[in-house]
Amino acid sequence: MHRLGVFVDAGYFWCQTITVIHGRMTERGRVALNYKELRRQLLNTAAEEFPHASLLRAYWYDGPGNHGKAEEHARIEELDDFKLRLGTRNSTGRQKGVDGLIIADIISLTQNGAISDALLITGDADLAPGIDAAQNLGLRVHLLTLGPSNATSPHLAAEVDRKRSWSDDIVRSFASPQHFPLAREISPAPHNGARNGAPAGPSTPSVPSTPRPEAAPRPDLPEDEDAKIELIAKTFVDQCSPRDVYQIQSGSGWEIPHEIDRELLRHSRTVLGDYLDHYQKYELRNRVKKIANDRPTITADNIGNVAPPEEFAFSDETDDTCEANETNETT
Repeated sequence: MHRLGVFVDAGYFWCQTITVIHGRMTERGRVALNYKELRRQLLNTAAEEFPHASLLRAYWYDGPGNHGKAEEHARIEELDDFKLRLGTRNSTGRQKGVDGLIIADIISLTQNGAISDALLITGDADLAPGIDAAQNLGLRVHLLTLGPSNATSPHLAAEVDRKRSWSDDIVRSFASPQHFPLAREISPAPHNGARNGAPAGPSTPSVPSTPRPEAAPRPDLPEDEDAKIELIAKTFVDQCSPRDVYQIQSGSGWEIPHEIDRELLRHSRTVLGDYLDHYQKYELRNRVKKIANDRPTITADNIGNVAPPEEFAFSDETDDTCEANETNETT
């Protein structure tokens, strides 16, 4: 007997849905969801992908607000066939643990024979090794994506058995603009949280890191979010070494070498005094690639003739928590 489990990474879902509705990243409260229509679309897609499987349930993975479940979580719990699963929030307010929870559930359900098939809604490369492990146990995994395609890791897409994408029209069938805050926290709880890089929304604000006293002043940041991303990208490329620019230019597609990517995320945190969400990281990487590619091409032959950049103008503030977060941040 075939049994299907549906696994939704809510951080990815919200990022992509918000982008479809508004064309850019903003708060979750700026999008109104028709939860019953969302359920209908999701279960219809699951039935189309796995016509011979019966549904076990749909698992919805997210992080809490600062004091527990938000209104959107209560709405998910009201839906038939859905089960809410919350990660953890660390001492700095950073939401964590969702990736591991998804993989733990998938492998456990597969080992116990509870599911033979899985429909996964995510774009996170961190899930690829766990998906591979579950496939080795006999699980068949289909990937459902939505919104901009560059938010889906090619490493993850390469691991799954089949890929499908929702059109923007399908997304708009259950999501529409909301021009006032929607989510509010409704119950206290000490711990729980969302995946790295997920948009927290009005009910789940991230906690800014505190700059060291000796840190150089940050530049004046524009109000517009796109302009902020552009400023971070430009100041980063301006201060890259010729070898780094060469590596960025040589990378395939929108990918940036891992070590350079870590420095980019550290630079963005230093400039903003805060973390970027899932969508903002992808947008920043795209801007860095574009800015680097628009500059004179550096080759292995002329790399030694290019003048090095001036020293970074911003402090390289790090701590154990930030290092751990950046090590785990993915494409």
